[in-house]
Amino acid sequence: MSFLDDRWTEPTLQALSSITDDAANSGRIAVFDFDGTIIDTDITETVASTAWRNGDLGTESFWWTLGVQDPGVGPQGQRDAFETYLQIADSDTVDGYPFGHQASSSLVAQAFAGMSVGQVIRLTRAVLAPGEGVRVRPAIIELLRALLSSGIQVRVVSAGLTWCVRTALHEIVNPLLQDCGVVEPECVTGITPLMRVGQGWLTDRQMLAGPRASAYRACEDADLDDVISTATITGPFTFGGGKVGAWREAFGEEVPVLMVGDGAGDGPLMREADHALWIRTDARQPRPAAIPESALVLDA
Repeated sequence: MSFLDDRWTEPTLQALSSITDDAANSGRIAVFDFDGTIIDTDITETVASTAWRNGDLGTESFWWTLGVQDPGVGPQGQRDAFETYLQIADSDTVDGYPFGHQASSSLVAQAFAGMSVGQVIRLTRAVLAPGEGVRVRPAIIELLRALLSSGIQVRVVSAGLTWCVRTALHEIVNPLLQDCGVVEPECVTGITPLMRVGQGWLTDRQMLAGPRASAYRACEDADLDDVISTATITGPFTFGGGKVGAWREAFGEEVPVLMVGDGAGDGPLMREADHALWIRTDARQPRPAAIPESALVLDA
């Protein structure tokens, strides 16, 4: 399959073509980050900031200690919740590696506590509607199509909220891939809170394997309004080294043929792969120390 987008440089194009043209790679796995990589924004941040701005998302009591809300003050509290989230994300950076993102990613996932999974899916669909500004990266769609057409499997390991990432894949990514194959819901690993259903609790793995798997996989929001997000995060924390942990939990010592990401938090898993592709979102941006020197580059 040809790559037509003019963002590809010839050396990067040749290297990627060598991966997709090698029959020995059929059946192997390529891993992608999602936010800033497959799409040009952070889907969970977009959903959360829009919901906070529209008054659709309050803050739970554990946010009070951050100075966001005092009991009885109301959802806006002393400080803007989303601005606080961004400040936390930037609060701890060492040699270009954003350690603060681990805290902020868990906080934004926990901000949906008490909401149903169906509600989260609807909020995500709202920001994905035409004209709302969430766009796929055309060059990455080309790459995904080439990989799938070559028999290479695709897995997404994201530091975003799993339900937001799966909904975005379902709505705006997979329709562009469907004649080549799609990224199945179980091939998405993200930050997932424990879910409460009635008097019991379920993890993402249990939902995917249980009697409601069909609705859960297809992001059928109306059938998930009794599945409640809690404030407890389950599974590997899929940022930085946690992405490596998520990979090894699923695949042991198997090596990814390619890892594609846009940030320093993708560096640890890039170093596990045979090949890496760094999405440089600003041509003036220096390569983060965490990104391997051998990584291919796409200027988005």
